[in-house]
This record gives sequence, structure tokens and C-alpha cells, in this order.
Amino acid sequence: MDDRAFASATELSVEIRDRRIGCVELLDFYLARAERHNPALNAIVVWQVDHARERARAAGPDLLQQTAWQVELPRYAPWGRGCRGFTLQFG
Repeated sequence: MDDRAFASATELSVEIRDRRIGCVELLDFYLARAERHNPALNAIVVWQVDHARERARAAGPDLLQQTAWQVELPRYAPWGRGCRGFTLQFG
């Protein structure tokens, strides 16, 4: 098992900054985990892989310029908040 699976956001941002892993490589790692575990968990209902890859490619050079605490990390969208391009429905 890769230690990155349970690393903190701070640890991962330091690895990116120190060029031990790239943004796209880290995204691919977590996408592979999600694809492997999601059928049983059904936790991800909308996949935005292309958008995530675009952001990962764009973020790489910018992240190398920042310190770990300045890095904007992806966040989940809790119920009640919108996701760009999607409408949330309840009921």
C-alpha cells in the first residue's frame, strides 16, 4: 500500500512542492483508488475527471512556487452547496 493513501493534505502539498510527486500523478493515484473502491461505496456519483486533469496540469507550476500552507487543496461539496456545472436536487 502506498503511504500517500493516508497522508495529510499538508504532507501531500510538501511532496508536490519538493517535486517528489506531480499534481497529475497524485490525481491519477487517487482516481485509481476511487475507481477501485467506489463500486462498493457508491460515494462518487458525478465524476469530473477531465476537469480535474485540467486543474492538475494547470496547478503544477503554480504549486512549486508556494509554501505548503499556501496551497489550495480540493474540497468536497457538502450538501446544500452547489458544484460548478451541476444542480443539486433534494427530495
